Amino acid sequence: MNGKLETEVLQAALGYAFYRGDHSEFVIDLGVNYTTLKQSFGAQLTGLPGVLVTSLDVSEPLPTIGMFFNYSFSRELYLTTRAGLFSFDIGDVDGTMFDCFGGLEYRPWQHVGLGLAYTLNTADLTIKGDMQETDVEYTYHGPLLYLVVGF
Repeated sequence: MNGKLETEVLQAALGYAFYRGDHSEFVIDLGVNYTTLKQSFGAQLTGLPGVLVTSLDVSEPLPTIGMFFNYSFSRELYLTTRAGLFSFDIGDVDGTMFDCFGGLEYRPWQHVGLGLAYTLNTADLTIKGDMQETDVEYTYHGPLLYLVVGF
């Protein structure tokens, strides 16, 4: 028996800098986090065909709120941190997700650059079905390479 959990996350947000100094800024953002979670289990018994069961397949756009702190070492190199939280109750799915990261951004152009960060994402979801309830707890931490577009 084996299992697999697949996730895809696409985030977009607009922020407002409520403090901006010569080299640093604090930003509050509102955005959308489009998350896909798919969980499947498979079993293979000798002499019988394999069985694959998808027990979870959820894709939802979810509102987010977050805070940034950015520090510029130069016009092109930034230290950036972010923490975000969202909680939701949509139909048969409810839960809370938290994400944070810290990293470096290199912006060779005024509004576009690349970032490399270390990220932590956690989720606690409850999915209610006709006859059952499924609880999913998810934690991911690791490197993140991303494109940044800022105005």
